[in-house]
This record gives sequence, C-alpha cells and structure tokens, in this order.
Amino acid sequence: MLFERVKENIVNIDPRERFQEANLRSLVKYAKSLTVDLEEQKTKVVMSEQIIDDLKKAGSDDMGSLIDMLHSYKEKVANNRDEIDKLNQLSVIKDEEIVKLDVILDSLNDFLSNMAENQDKKIAAYSQDISSNAKLIRRQDKLIVDLQQKNELSQNAVAVTQEKTAAKTN
Repeated sequence: MLFERVKENIVNIDPRERFQEANLRSLVKYAKSLTVDLEEQKTKVVMSEQIIDDLKKAGSDDMGSLIDMLHSYKEKVANNRDEIDKLNQLSVIKDEEIVKLDVILDSLNDFLSNMAENQDKKIAAYSQDISSNAKLIRRQDKLIVDLQQKNELSQNAVAVTQEKTAAKTN
C-alpha cells in the first residue's frame, strides 16, 4: 500500500515538475522583456533631459512656450521615472518568484533522487531474496531426488523381502 502511494506520487511529480519548469521559463522570459522595457524608459529619460538642456541653451524669444514645453517634459520624465520604478519593483517580485521556484525544483529533484535510491535498494534486496529462494529450491529439489531414490530402494527391499517371505511360506 505504501509502495503504491509512493509510485503514485512519483507519477504525479512529472506533470508538476514540467509545469514549474514551464512557469520558470516564462518568468525568465518576462523578466528579460521587463529589462528591455526598463532600458527603453531610461533612454527616453535621458533624451528628455537632453531636450531640456537644449532648450535652456537655445534661449528662445518665447519664454512662455519654452516654460510650457519644459513643464511637459518634466512631467514626462516624472512619468517615465514612475514607470521605471514600477518595472523595477515588478522585476524584484519576479526574481523572488524565480528563486522560490528554484527552491521548489531543487526539493523535487532531491525527492526524486531519494525515491530512485530507495527503489534501487529495494530492487537489490528483492533480487537477493530471489537468489536465496532459488538456491533453497535447488537444495530442496536435491533432497526430494535423494528421498525418491531412497524410497525406491526401500520399496525394492520390501519387494525382495516379500518375495523371500512368500518363497519360505510356499
């Protein structure tokens, strides 16, 4: 009964392990895409800051429009920084999930190796039992053959004795 439950657990490990491995791959892929997005946002921030610097240097006649543009660029920069922060937080969360999945995967691999080791030990013990039983059966077969031969000799001796007895009485 215990062996059947262990066997059932081993059969159920493979789908779980495949699911977690697929989940891990998708998390890694997602983290890479987040990294690319983060780099794009950083580039946009640098470009925005460069535009601001260029506008400061230009010294345009229409200071009002320049100030408006400056404010809009600053808002964009702030929004981009917020998005970068959010992406960084998401990246940290996904990294933590990946670490947890690695721990789970390692424990499942350890469990599988322990189960394989236990099965190997049981197979070796059963093989030894079979070998011992085979030797015992061969010895018992020899004893049976010996007893059959002795029985045959005894029956022959009884038959000879009966013939002698019959010959004496006749």
